[in-house]
Amino acid sequence: MSGVMWSTAEASKVGLLLSAIHTLGEGWIAPPGEAASPMLKDPAEQSGNFRLTLTSAALKPTKVMAPTFMMFHPAVPAAETGNRMHDILPRHDFYLSAVDGQRFVVRDDTHIGVMPSALTPTLPEVFDPEGHLTRPGADAAAGDRVLMVGYPMQGPVAGGLAASVGEVLDETGVQKAMAELRTAGDEEGSLPYDAEVEHIVRGSAVAGMSGGGVFDVEGRLVGVLVRGSTETEPPGYARFVRLPFIVSTIRAVFDELPGDERASLGRYLPPSAVPSSP
Repeated sequence: MSGVMWSTAEASKVGLLLSAIHTLGEGWIAPPGEAASPMLKDPAEQSGNFRLTLTSAALKPTKVMAPTFMMFHPAVPAAETGNRMHDILPRHDFYLSAVDGQRFVVRDDTHIGVMPSALTPTLPEVFDPEGHLTRPGADAAAGDRVLMVGYPMQGPVAGGLAASVGEVLDETGVQKAMAELRTAGDEEGSLPYDAEVEHIVRGSAVAGMSGGGVFDVEGRLVGVLVRGSTETEPPGYARFVRLPFIVSTIRAVFDELPGDERASLGRYLPPSAVPSSP
């Protein structure tokens, strides 16, 4: 799995990790074959799970892990929670969790022998000299070139950071791509395209990069990678969930919460995202 972290130097002193639900596998959101209701809660009230492996200066995975604390996931229909989450649609395939300064060294290949403490207000180390993380979110448009980043499970850079540049397709390009995918026998050709939710990119993305960030030419996050073609010649095609859809989905749930819960969650969000009064 991959993910993208967003952080500010605000009082909460935590980072927010955005990724794809299918990277969690069955059972994390709901029992296989059962629907999941949307969840938005203070991450300090959640148990931590070891899902995040830290990297070295050379961007290679280390034996140091950080716990993540679930904060938000959308509703997921029962038909999409089984089959190792392989059938989940982009509309439901993202989640938000929090990360603090806790660090643990893996003892062996199966466990680390300890449990994380509750979320603590320790600032994680985030390298962002140009201030990209504090810029407003953006959306991509047809014809834009985007950078897709993640950690592949296969290929010459397996286990290390990989990046790919691709072009966002317009409606005509999407239809041509879908026809090409169907001809090649690629399952992506039979998965409906949802313009409100996603963009399709002519570019390379392989297993392991799911959940990774997609960035525009100014370095702003525009989406999260969720799927890629497997039966076409490179560069192939990739799908990412648009950041505006993610934000609007979270905001719709946020606005329905009682005032005290909104205030609690507001500690982890930029001031512009929080209503001035409950």
